[in-house]
Amino acid sequence: MKNYDYAIIGAGINGTLMAYYLHNAGKSVILIDEFGIASGGSGAAGAFVSPKFALSGELKLLHSEAYKFAKTFYKENFLECCTFSPLLHIAKDELDEEKIQQYKKEYNYHLSSQEINYTNQLTHNIAFKECVVVEDALMVDTIKLCRTLAKDVELKRLKVEVLNYENEHYIFDDFTASNVVLTTGAYTSPLKEPYIKIRPIWGHRIDIKSSTKLDFSLHHHLSVSTSSKEGLLALGATHNVHYNPENADETYDMQEGRAELLKRARFSIDLKDVEIVSDFVGLRAGSNDYLPHVGRVIKAKESLEKFPQMKNGRYIEPEALIYHPNLTLLNGVGGYGFVLAPFLASALSEYLLEEKAIFKEIDVGRFFYRYAKKVKTKNNL
Repeated sequence: MKNYDYAIIGAGINGTLMAYYLHNAGKSVILIDEFGIASGGSGAAGAFVSPKFALSGELKLLHSEAYKFAKTFYKENFLECCTFSPLLHIAKDELDEEKIQQYKKEYNYHLSSQEINYTNQLTHNIAFKECVVVEDALMVDTIKLCRTLAKDVELKRLKVEVLNYENEHYIFDDFTASNVVLTTGAYTSPLKEPYIKIRPIWGHRIDIKSSTKLDFSLHHHLSVSTSSKEGLLALGATHNVHYNPENADETYDMQEGRAELLKRARFSIDLKDVEIVSDFVGLRAGSNDYLPHVGRVIKAKESLEKFPQMKNGRYIEPEALIYHPNLTLLNGVGGYGFVLAPFLASALSEYLLEEKAIFKEIDVGRFFYRYAKKVKTKNNL
């Protein structure tokens, strides 16, 4: 059987970026996904590359660094997958207004006459809400980008339900791999560790034809952007957050989802002569603390058996813990995947190739330490 240096399970933006970096480093890579490239949440994303409007916190700092990295990465390597358009962000509530005010203060920002022209194209009831324009925002064609990233890498359509590791190799149907990188997003993972919990968030995007034209993109109660396909508008939002196709009793109501997207859009824009061209749906992978999961994977049961004092809050150095061999993951990027993923995939690749440390704020091991303090008996394992 052929052995690959790396098997990457999950072919969304995280997986295809990992494939891109590792392949370019001269490693043999196979990309595995049951349904193909960008078939889940990545394919349904609006894929804006823009700043995060936030008051403070680690995610804001991470996003700021990743935003600068992503803009350069896409422009220098995948310009053909980009659409450039000013982005008008309008506050949808009081907290959002506070975030925008903070952004304006930090960057000494003032609304220009051109930006006032943007607001005049919107419905009257929001024209004078707190808003900000990002002139250098860009969007990426999600499916085109993921396919381009993975164009030189072998793709295997395969559902991986368990990870079998024998003789220093992971065993699959007709091939083996020395290392595995998990980028499964919110979909079922072959890794079963109790401290790794992903919040699935259902997303729906539609591409539409309309006689209403925009020369900018919009964030308000949903995202509205000029599609990479000429003449179309893309409407996207995270809603019906409790729906998960992997365990739902009923099939997602596509018509109801479309109606909700159009309702939200019409609160901001007077859409006319609408024709729905395409639907894109999928689960996005959220994190309980809103920061991504990156790095090596600790074996919870074995580590707590070795260090039972951790259940009482005793700190044990990470290097002393027991890990799944040659296994890492990249997950939990939420709605900011196309901003965060280039930066995070670069960081994980540098760890794998150069043993460069993962930032502790995003290292998935942080969840194990929190979990360990909650475990009281062996029955909890």
